Amino acid sequence: MLSVNNGVLNYTKGKLVDAPDATLTASRAVLGEIVQGEATWKDKFAAKEALVEGRMEKLLELLSLLDPFDLWFNIVTP
Repeated sequence: MLSVNNGVLNYTKGKLVDAPDATLTASRAVLGEIVQGEATWKDKFAAKEALVEGRMEKLLELLSLLDPFDLWFNIVTP
């Protein structure tokens, strides 16, 4: 389960919600392509490689809140 609380994206393994706003189904490979900039969610939805059950607008709202970042960012700087 993913949720946003106080501007922080949280993941809870093994927890399910009775009535989620949206459920996204995609393979790890699809997620990898998106993170690496090789594809977009729009591409994957059109190709039926990513599926959404529920309220698509809620998923799009969540995705719009995510900041882009460089894949090789420094975790610790001198």
